[in-house]
Amino acid sequence: MKILDPLNVELTGSTLIEASAGTGKTYTITTLFLRLLLEKKVRVDRILVVTFTIAATEELRIKLSTRLHLANHWLRHPDSIDKDQDPTLATLLANADSQEALVLVGDAVARLDFLSVYTIDAMCLRILQDFAFESGLPMRIDMIADDSDVRSEVARDYWRQVLGSGDAFQIDNLLALANSPEQLLVKLNDVLRRREAILLPEYDEARIKQLASEVVDQYKQIFDCWNNNSKRIAEIFADEGEVLKKASYAPGPKERILSWMRSCDSRLPVKMPTNGLKLFTTSWMTRQTKKNKETPIHAFFELCEGFEDRFNDYKKWQKVASIVSARNYLVDAIDRYKSDRGLIHFEDMRTRL
Repeated sequence: MKILDPLNVELTGSTLIEASAGTGKTYTITTLFLRLLLEKKVRVDRILVVTFTIAATEELRIKLSTRLHLANHWLRHPDSIDKDQDPTLATLLANADSQEALVLVGDAVARLDFLSVYTIDAMCLRILQDFAFESGLPMRIDMIADDSDVRSEVARDYWRQVLGSGDAFQIDNLLALANSPEQLLVKLNDVLRRREAILLPEYDEARIKQLASEVVDQYKQIFDCWNNNSKRIAEIFADEGEVLKKASYAPGPKERILSWMRSCDSRLPVKMPTNGLKLFTTSWMTRQTKKNKETPIHAFFELCEGFEDRFNDYKKWQKVASIVSARNYLVDAIDRYKSDRGLIHFEDMRTRL
């Protein structure tokens, strides 16, 4: 590990300093500030110091002011320099041109009101206000610490809009993601907070609609066939012990799937039964047919072939569609709501900046 020497840290580029509590972080920052002033000839109002808390900014302001006043006093009265009091500052002044340093430090003391020491949020707000036209910030703004009420109102608007649209594709997508506006916000929390995030896989509405159409058509055929032949299909499986391997057709899973089929209606189900429809496919039944026995044949088994994979693929893309559609609406609507009312949240300041 390289030990930190604040008098030799590079003043350009980025430097990561690892330091625990009480190791002199504030002292190091004020030293770097003085070096920028004396070595790089940077004016006080051109140096930005950013920290995390309001308390830390106040401490930094006091420490910077104290050291600048001390440097100014020592430069004006060289005999008063006390290396024991502040050895780093004494070394820094000894290496500088005394006349030039006196002018630079004196100017800095005169400009102490221009010290730019901010929290991250305060820095963002200051820059946005200084460049209000460029940032699109309203001339009058009200800071809000919690924008959850705004998000909730917009989410309820979106919920009513989708359910009232009559668009089955949009409605199914939304209800597959959440069962209330409140749950929708919980599901979308990460993508709303990270607006710059790119969602993968990429959203392809035409592909999803085509897949949805195929799945719905296949399911309708399955449902109609079951509706017209359920008694015959149940009879086949009542005698399957003579033809199919019992280990693969245990009574529990088989009955659960049959019960699931009996409970279905013509609308595409939200999810598949626990064990899928694999037991009802011709390919699976062929592999599970006992030696020297004939695999049961029925159109229902053929229709079930491949449906589960296609259904699961559609549900994956349906989730993508619902997230993308909801996020795009909510992001725009939340911004518009705040802008219309002159509201800004701490997170908005960072994203706007």
